[in-house]
Amino acid sequence: MMGAGFGGCGLVLIKTSNIEQFSEVVGTAYRAEIGYDAEFYPAEIGPGAQEIMSTNNE
Repeated sequence: MMGAGFGGCGLVLIKTSNIEQFSEVVGTAYRAEIGYDAEFYPAEIGPGAQEIMSTNNE
């Protein structure tokens, strides 16, 4: 869990092939418990930080 205030949010690492099923199962349970729809924001992990080499001869 992360965030603060009204409900926060969760970061979940799952396989891409499971996103649809996860959203359906969790979304249904969330609506039943909370009373309104959950929001999902699928994202992909990028290559991360990389060294930037200068082309200047300084």
